[in-house]
Amino acid sequence: MGIPASTPTSTSTLTDTPSPDVSETPAGFGSQSAAVKRRMLIIVNPYASTVSDRLRHLVVYALQGRFEVDAVDTEARGHATELCREAAHEGYDVVVAFGGDGTVNEAANGLIGSPTPLTCLPGGSANVFGKMLGIPGELVDATEHLLALADDWRPRRVDLGMVRTTTGDVEPGDVKSEEGWDREQTVRAEDAEETVMTRGKAIETEIETTGNTRYFTFASGLGVDASVVERVDANPRRKARYGAYYFTWVALRTFTRRYLLSPPRMEVVADGQTLHGVTTIVQNGSPFTYFQSHPIEIADGTALDSGSLCGCVLHRATPLSMPSIAVRAFWRRARVGRHRQVTGLNDLHELIVRSADERPLPLQVDGDYLGEVREVRYSIQPAALSVLA
Repeated sequence: MGIPASTPTSTSTLTDTPSPDVSETPAGFGSQSAAVKRRMLIIVNPYASTVSDRLRHLVVYALQGRFEVDAVDTEARGHATELCREAAHEGYDVVVAFGGDGTVNEAANGLIGSPTPLTCLPGGSANVFGKMLGIPGELVDATEHLLALADDWRPRRVDLGMVRTTTGDVEPGDVKSEEGWDREQTVRAEDAEETVMTRGKAIETEIETTGNTRYFTFASGLGVDASVVERVDANPRRKARYGAYYFTWVALRTFTRRYLLSPPRMEVVADGQTLHGVTTIVQNGSPFTYFQSHPIEIADGTALDSGSLCGCVLHRATPLSMPSIAVRAFWRRARVGRHRQVTGLNDLHELIVRSADERPLPLQVDGDYLGEVREVRYSIQPAALSVLA
């Protein structure tokens, strides 16, 4: 299902969505008039943790006060990417990803290299990228924030991380075909190389679209965190109900069952040095994630517009080291990268992670489990995505 066709006089193409009773609209969902309304496409993940039909209708109704709104539900993995490509081609002024970080990731992969900006509404359990952009974590506040953007329209460019593996490297059977790599990613030739202005200078952005390539907005990882994501995603009901507490419980179980004894080993090549460990984290910005509203800091030294990646390698996961690492992640004054079992990596432009013992490594991107790999290559795509926040 594609984007519904718009009519010049209509503010919405939601022909199947009745206008909600204004009396039901929560305080804060104001409606304002505007002489010229920009076109907005809202991509809704109906299965996201905090998304419901009622909230969807109320959000659309509120945003219609300042924008010409179309809204489309995603129907399968990868659908948001397809919808965003269509939106960029059809000239929408902004695309809103209403869902979790997985929905945002798909949207970013569809808009990369285009001038159409992306923004977010919180619908997931963490909403990391939206918070990093400065979008409130509460839906009412976030909707008011988007309404205010109509009078403060200042899109900007941010970097994206890129992770790539050779064709066929994702283990078959680990993930469904529509859940893993976007094998058919295409970008129009005129968008493949784009000169954009950012941080006061022109940057040539060359968009990589070949092989098994996936872009990420804030973080990717191999090892413990990817195994945790795999198990959390396998139980979406508990994920939606318990949120960050369920992640914590699964992390403890995963560590004791899989990483305490003989975990898969990996080799990391970065900045001319070779490191060995059991987990690698690569970040495009900071923080790594959130525990509810509290930022969890793993690696530091990068931002969404820094033009570089940062990361860390966990060498061993022991019962003595993991609790102190967790404390450092929660405590802002401490640094995970200074722990004796961790090596921090800063100002990265490329790095390679490969299996050191022939066992496949679990991989996650922006909180979505992709499957198991034997080698991946990370790089940075400066100013690849336009955002509005």
